[in-house]
Parts: sequence; structure tokens; C-alpha cells
Amino acid sequence: MHDDGPNAAGAAVLTYRFWNTVLKGDQSVLGRNIRLGTCTATIVGVLEPCVPYPAETELIANVVTSPHHLSATMVTGRVHRMTELLGRLAPGATIESVRAELQTVNTRMLHDHPEAYSPKADFALDVTRLRDQITSRARTVLLVLMAASLLIFIACSNVANLVLARSVKREGELAIRAALGATATALRRTLLAESLLPCLSGPAIGVFSARPMAAILSRYASRFSVRALDITVDSSMLWVGALLAVAAVLLAFVPRLPASDTSRSLSLSGSSVRVAGGTNGRLRIFAITQIAGSFVLPAGASAL
Repeated sequence: MHDDGPNAAGAAVLTYRFWNTVLKGDQSVLGRNIRLGTCTATIVGVLEPCVPYPAETELIANVVTSPHHLSATMVTGRVHRMTELLGRLAPGATIESVRAELQTVNTRMLHDHPEAYSPKADFALDVTRLRDQITSRARTVLLVLMAASLLIFIACSNVANLVLARSVKREGELAIRAALGATATALRRTLLAESLLPCLSGPAIGVFSARPMAAILSRYASRFSVRALDITVDSSMLWVGALLAVAAVLLAFVPRLPASDTSRSLSLSGSSVRVAGGTNGRLRIFAITQIAGSFVLPAGASAL
């Protein structure tokens, strides 16, 4: 039985998305007839979950209503030259071997039908992976998004540096608290409580805003690639947010707590407090890193 031609029986295959969303996963759809324009087709199958191709495909049918596509030129003529075929590579086959085989076919066609294929027209046959075909127009967008994610990482590093610098700068305050009788446990508990609110509220806002932001991104990127329609918030991203929150909380344990001989290294001059040790060196490293990241962040954001 032929599935092509004007006399072929109408047959349709539904995409998994259409079957699951529109037909609510109805198990009895096989064998039903559906009307497509003036023609009727029988549902013969449902595709497994996959990327829709071409874009926004809901069902695939052999029903043709265009007079041009019903004419004999589609079968016997050579004027219809914008044909696209989809196939699965045979076991052991490569893109290079398929491309070489098509080149042989193309050369033979040009030799056998010189009247139909003018050398000036430069007719050619080519083969491309479906993955590359789907993502080719989205490559630039994906690179821009990757650059944006790197800028977000730089921004988070800047915030972490600011928190670290602030914490290290408080070593003098911690020394005074210790001299007044505060224990190391009490000091660490104070630092931990101060870091909990900003370090947990940020990841929480990010997690709750991830789904609506992903939906906005999906609608925008779908203009470049049909794969964007499948963008979802992966659970691994939630784990990343949780790990970042824990790492941020651990910043409370960075400052060096005063030792038992703090009173010997504590010097009061007017209203200022100076702590001996490597505080200045660490603050200098933080400052250099902060300034470098601050230059990269606005430059990259402006370019994007």
C-alpha cells in the first residue's frame, strides 16, 4: 500500500505533545478519523516524546490539498527542487559517508539530465545532522546566554568579595567583643545569624522566579530553535541554588576569631582599632579582585 499520491488513503501521526495536551493522553485515538481541510485522515500512531520538527508541528499527515503538489510534475518532473528528506543513519554510517554517497548521486543526475540542471544554477545535494539543523539559528543566542551566565557568576563573586571584605574588616570589632567577655561560640553565632538572611533570601528568590523566567526565555528563544519549547527548570539547578546558599552561609566562618592573647595585639588610638596580622594583606587581595570584576561586569553587560 502506498502512502503517497492523490489516491492514497489519508493517514496521520500525532506528536506526543498534541496527544498529551489536546487529547489528554486518550488511549483510544488510534483508528479515529480526523478532518484536515476537505480531506479525512485516520490516526495511525503517536510519536514518542521528541523535539518537534519543523517548528510547532502538531501532527504529520500524507494529506495534500495544494493543486501544485497534486500535479504530475511532483512525480515525473524535475521542477520541484526544494525537497527535504529526513532519515536515520544506518548502523556504522557516518555523516561523511552519507555526504559522499549523495555527491555521487548528484553527479550522476547532473550528467543524465543536463537539460534540467544548468551548470550556472549550481544544484547540490547536502546532508546535515538534525541537531545542527535545529540549533544552527540559535547558536548565537546560546553563546550570548552563556556569556550572560558568566557575568552573573562574576556578579556573585563580587558580592562574595564584598561580604568577605566586610567580615575581615570586622576582626577589630570581634577583638573588642572578645576583650569584653564574648566567647568564640557567641561571636560565631552572631556572624552566622547576620549572614543567614541575605544568603538564604537570594537563592530563594532565584528558585521561585526560575520557572516564570524560563517560560519567558522559552517563548523568546523559540523563534530561533524549536528545542527552546522544551526549556524547563531542571532539578539540578535547584541543587546548585541550595549549594550556593550553604556556601554563602559558610562565609560567616571566614573571619579569624580573636585568640586568647588578643589583648596584646589590640591597640586603641582615638576611636580606631587596629588588628595585627594579615588583615591588610587579605583586604588588598579582596580589593584587587573586586576592582577587576567590577570592570568586567559593566563592560560585558554593555556588550550584551
